[in-house]
Amino acid sequence: MNIATSNESIGSSDATVATSKKNIATSNESIGSSEKSIATSNESIASSDDNVATSENNIGSSKNNLESSGRNLETIERNLESSDDNLETCKRNLETSNKVKKRISRQNLENLIINECENYISLEELSVKIKRDYFYLINEIIPKMVRDNKLQRLYPDTPNHPKQKYKAKW
Repeated sequence: MNIATSNESIGSSDATVATSKKNIATSNESIGSSEKSIATSNESIASSDDNVATSENNIGSSKNNLESSGRNLETIERNLESSDDNLETCKRNLETSNKVKKRISRQNLENLIINECENYISLEELSVKIKRDYFYLINEIIPKMVRDNKLQRLYPDTPNHPKQKYKAKW
């Protein structure tokens, strides 16, 4: 019976060897697949390194952009301030251009002023209403009319009062 048992053991050993060969082949396939995965992982790591380097460059560029934006904001603020000045100049130029170019006699101008000064009115308002230059009125016309008692000041003791207004004397 030993020979039969030995033959059975040999047959069983052959089956075990065949199974082991299949397992080795499967292991070799797994090793090959793992090597491919490792190669792919190494490529991903290299690609990630490139992305990190690019990100560092982008951070440097972003810092430069922020500094440039700060300078641009300062320039914009200066331009806004300048624009306000330009707007005021334009308003004064518009007022000057709206003045009547037609010359009228001094008497007619004084009558026009008296008609506009029924109630207290500032010199700025008066110059716009009668379309005459503010400086011409304040330097030439109004002082003489006050001296001639044709106009009275709201602040008679302070001729240069910032809120000075004039009214016709009747």
